[in-house]
Amino acid sequence: MRFYLYLPILCFLLYLSASPIKREQQNHTPLQDSTFILINETDFPSFLNSYSKIFLNALSMETSLCSIPPGWEPSKELMSRYCIRKLNDSLTYFAGFIDIDKDADLKKFRKLGIEFHEEDYPSSMVCIPLNSLCEFLRLKGILRFEITRKAKNLLDVARPAVNAQVLFSSEELRSKYNGAGIVIGIVDYGFDYNHPDFYDADGQFSRIKRVWEQANSKGIPPVGFKYGTEFSSPQEISAAMTDTETETHGTHVAGIAAGSGSGTDFYGLASAAELVFVSTTRTDGAIADGLKYVLDYARKVNKPCVVNFSIGSQTGPHDGTSSFDRLCDRRAAKGILFAGAVGNNGLTDIYISKKFTGDAADTIVYTGVVMPDESIDVIADFWASPESVFGIGVNLVDTLTGKTVANSPLFYSGGVKGNVRSYNLHYGEAVYVIQIASDISPFNNKPNELVQISKITTLPNIIPVIAISSSKEGFVEGWCSYGVFSAVGLPYPYMNGNTSHTVNEIGGTGNSIISAGAFCTKNVWTAYDNEEYHYAPTAILGDIADFSSRGPTADGRIKPDISCPGYGVVSAFNRYFDGVYPPNYYKVKPVNFQGNTFYYGILQGTSEASPIVAGALALWLQQNPELDIGVVKKIIQSSATPGGTMPLPNNEWGWGILNTASGIQSEYLSP
Repeated sequence: MRFYLYLPILCFLLYLSASPIKREQQNHTPLQDSTFILINETDFPSFLNSYSKIFLNALSMETSLCSIPPGWEPSKELMSRYCIRKLNDSLTYFAGFIDIDKDADLKKFRKLGIEFHEEDYPSSMVCIPLNSLCEFLRLKGILRFEITRKAKNLLDVARPAVNAQVLFSSEELRSKYNGAGIVIGIVDYGFDYNHPDFYDADGQFSRIKRVWEQANSKGIPPVGFKYGTEFSSPQEISAAMTDTETETHGTHVAGIAAGSGSGTDFYGLASAAELVFVSTTRTDGAIADGLKYVLDYARKVNKPCVVNFSIGSQTGPHDGTSSFDRLCDRRAAKGILFAGAVGNNGLTDIYISKKFTGDAADTIVYTGVVMPDESIDVIADFWASPESVFGIGVNLVDTLTGKTVANSPLFYSGGVKGNVRSYNLHYGEAVYVIQIASDISPFNNKPNELVQISKITTLPNIIPVIAISSSKEGFVEGWCSYGVFSAVGLPYPYMNGNTSHTVNEIGGTGNSIISAGAFCTKNVWTAYDNEEYHYAPTAILGDIADFSSRGPTADGRIKPDISCPGYGVVSAFNRYFDGVYPPNYYKVKPVNFQGNTFYYGILQGTSEASPIVAGALALWLQQNPELDIGVVKKIIQSSATPGGTMPLPNNEWGWGILNTASGIQSEYLSP
């Protein structure tokens, strides 16, 4: 059990010994028997976003924020949840995005050991020593700080489906459009550095030029960073073998974008491109660092570059104003392009919205939070229209009777006093620890309330329910991470979530990222055991994948930009993988190389659609190394093949199906 939760549990047990719990009908103030216990109510500097406040609040449960010694470490669970690291110099750090005033005294930042990862200091990724936390919070000139957020991966006929096969129909075209002279960066995890797919067409030389393992503290980090291990020579990269034996995601993604095929038909689009692999720790901050690492290499060798993100998160504003999206906007330039996955939430009800009219008869709605059995924490992130004021509370509801059996007060948005609240919500043996933080983003002027629900013990039919209230006109929308929104079988004002607006942060919402949705090009395959396997009946050839996330973004832009194969795509597997997923029947072909057996296999997800875009962009950069994101969008929109039955563009298909060959011929692609 978490150390920082001991205090809430102790308070709960003391409370139970003093007061019996009664079932009472729901109201909008705490029930008379006080079925919640306020543990902490804290103010933090207004430049912190809601998630950073939640982090500091949790950290304060374990130590005094102003007396942290240099070598001190939080609990392992807190370190993994908020990506606190003990870096190579033995100091404990946390990382995040920072915006500072142009007149801020940078010497004071550096004196605290704060490391900036960008050249343009007013906006940068930073690493901050934990023992400097108190002084950091008192520094002048900080406009915004956002601690890094967790992200997750977004898991043969692919080339013909995007009309890339035309480019490979003759030896002349294939030699011309193969990604030669282009750098492709894959920020992911689960890499096989020795797979023949990452060698040249003759199997003589590895095309992997650099590797950065961010979680590996045994070696020397790259220049400009204080963590991880870099491998920069062919011998070092080969000797490292793999970053992990429990995943194959990065190998599969890289093979789709740039695999040579090893003599099979499973080669990627840019089969001669140079490769840079970043094995990431899967936070948006680490991914941003990985992006910089790839771009640093591309600039060093003076070559155009494409970076792929098949990884995402649902925490954030979803309107292009997150720190990660703004950072990509700054880094986008001629010859520098980004591809991302829209996400795999097309079947999950993670989005909810409510337009409040100011009518006194309709000032509150409720939505249940259904938490997977394996999930400990669920994050519900709510954003309102500028100048709105809305309240958030959490209740416990008995879904058999429809009665509220425990509830909290409503806490209102706006960064007012008490902008972080922690409390214990309980009924019988069911105990949940709730944290709520308030914020107003300076980049979209939207009030934000972030709710983190941690389940300690549960009872059947007792479900946490979020109350959303406003007496004024305004619009509130929210996204659920690691759970779904549900009316739990109760009538309005209980509301279900839905699957619109489910494109994810990191790859699906950015203005400077080409976001890929997935459609089905294969629903049956023959595995290497010669048995035939089928996807579920919902995998219909030519249809958008049921799991592919839908737009629009919160600011109304169409996403995805384009659709690519993502249901049944064959690519390289990590030979060192010994995990449970993917199962062996996903392997379709063995290949012998340098005395070892390697495999190609089938996977599905928008993770597989995004690297198809990345590979196509690399081919287009061969034609015009000066391409920028604006021109690429024009090429995509003018050359796409129609998909689906609805008018295009739309928020399932974007502008249609990527047409790589037609894009090569576009008037916009002329140098």
